[in-house]
Amino acid sequence: MTLEEQISIKEKTYKDSILFKKLFRFFVPEIWRFIFAILLDTLTVVIFSFEPRITGNIVSYVSSGQFDKILLMSLIFIGCIIIGLIFMYNGSIMLQKVGQNIVYNLRMEIFKHVDEFSINQLNSLPVGKLVTRIINDTSKIMRMFTDVIPSVIRSFTTLITILVQMFVSSWAVGLTLSAFLPLIFGVIVFFRIFSRKVFRESRQSVSDINGFIAENISGMLTTQIFNQQQRKLDEFEEKNQRVLKAHLRQVRFFAIFRPLFYLIYVLTIIAVIYVGTYIVTSNPMQYSGSEAGGLLFSFYLFAGQFSNPVTSLAQQFNAFQESLTSVERVCIVMDVEPEVLDIKEAKSVDKLIGKIEFRNVWFAYKKDEWVLKDVSFTINPGETAAFVGATGAGKSTIISLITRNYEVQKGEILIDDVPIKNYTIETLRKHIGAMLQDVFLFAGTIKDNISLFDETVSKEEIVDACKYVGADTFIEALPNKYEEEVRERGNNFSMGQRQLLSFARVVVYNPNIILLDEATANIDTETELIIQSSLEKISSIGTMIIVAHRLSTIKHADKIFVISQGRIIEQGNHQELLKKRGTYYNLYELQNMEKKVNE
Repeated sequence: MTLEEQISIKEKTYKDSILFKKLFRFFVPEIWRFIFAILLDTLTVVIFSFEPRITGNIVSYVSSGQFDKILLMSLIFIGCIIIGLIFMYNGSIMLQKVGQNIVYNLRMEIFKHVDEFSINQLNSLPVGKLVTRIINDTSKIMRMFTDVIPSVIRSFTTLITILVQMFVSSWAVGLTLSAFLPLIFGVIVFFRIFSRKVFRESRQSVSDINGFIAENISGMLTTQIFNQQQRKLDEFEEKNQRVLKAHLRQVRFFAIFRPLFYLIYVLTIIAVIYVGTYIVTSNPMQYSGSEAGGLLFSFYLFAGQFSNPVTSLAQQFNAFQESLTSVERVCIVMDVEPEVLDIKEAKSVDKLIGKIEFRNVWFAYKKDEWVLKDVSFTINPGETAAFVGATGAGKSTIISLITRNYEVQKGEILIDDVPIKNYTIETLRKHIGAMLQDVFLFAGTIKDNISLFDETVSKEEIVDACKYVGADTFIEALPNKYEEEVRERGNNFSMGQRQLLSFARVVVYNPNIILLDEATANIDTETELIIQSSLEKISSIGTMIIVAHRLSTIKHADKIFVISQGRIIEQGNHQELLKKRGTYYNLYELQNMEKKVNE
């Protein structure tokens, strides 16, 4: 089952409780900082909840001309505001640290997890979709801790403090406000039921278009060469339409939700003013003219403060659903098990001797579509072996299986008479160097690309490796030599130069087994001669396996295996295979004829 299929199956299966449980372990290290920040935020809310009462008293004092009390109340009011702002600032800074730390650890873990996926899993899902989950979705999760949850807590705290203040001022007005709470929470619960689907569709459409863009920018040259720009534009328009429709559904959904909350706010104001006016007018002896005005103004401000958290809940409900959908998308990826993992009995070794054996190996990328069929062979330590055959015969697959990029379905692969599963993956890839036909160079310098940003590899080792494989000739001619910048994918170097850098990358780590997959394909004759000379030198390093199209590069191999349709049909050295006058002989004669024609 592909990675994309596994992700699709897991979608819509997670309950909120499961998502919060998965997220909680990232929250635990920050819990006390979060609690302290919320405490500061709560104190800020409590301080600001006195604003209507103080303002109402000031209005009363203005009406009665008590200017000394106005000054006192104003100073108290200013002091409360300053203290509240200090609390608010520190709480906000702490919440940002909590959110950033949580997302930092979450991104590290999801990247580490994706890094353990097999090549088969990674190839089954567009890169852009994974990037969206690692970057965009984790950013949405950060907002949950820095904004959404604190705002929700702040809103509920405000509601409670306002209710307390209102009950202290008038139990009738307090009851009036309380009557609106069931309506508020009823609306939230109702919309909660339908919102997840809306956000899931929106995030999925964004992920799809990101994957499409990443893939097509990488393959833009091919698109232009074959004049397929219009077709790709049509495909992009279709995906862009999906994004537009998904976002419009989201907008329409909340176009109902938010106005409904505003309506509740208006009704709250009307009800509070009505009840407050009734109380004041019904008790003229208890409330004088100035006191009545101040009290009604306080009721109005309390109702306004009561509406603010209600409106905030409506706004944060949108963000909360979006964040929760992102949590689901991240958790889905993290719950997918890598196909290739170390077994409990796996061990690390300091060195491999270099004996490689395949015993009745069967392998298929897709179920029952066998690429290798009952393949068996043995390569002794220090030998150079080559695999030749038509495209799709299974040559490169053998290379991938030795490094455990994939797992075999049947049979067994052994190195030094030990099944490769009994070695840790780290051990295998540490002692096996692979040079592939499609060389990938990272943005950085030549030195960085040879050492793979490993600071334990010295400059001298890098220079020696380049001299060993003949890459120093073109590097020394560059303005910055080993510090020359490498553009994305190494597009400022020729195919041959990229191959030489890849060759140096293999040699610098001094592996015990070297795998070369079509190392001389698609390069010029001069570079081929350099690599050919280097191959003869490094054959003494350890066991070498070469997958080759040009038979001239493998004539001196100790063993040559001819593969056809997933089976080994011939084996021997160059001279032995020529004497058999079979498939190898025909391939050799055909290449000689092509060479003579080209000459």
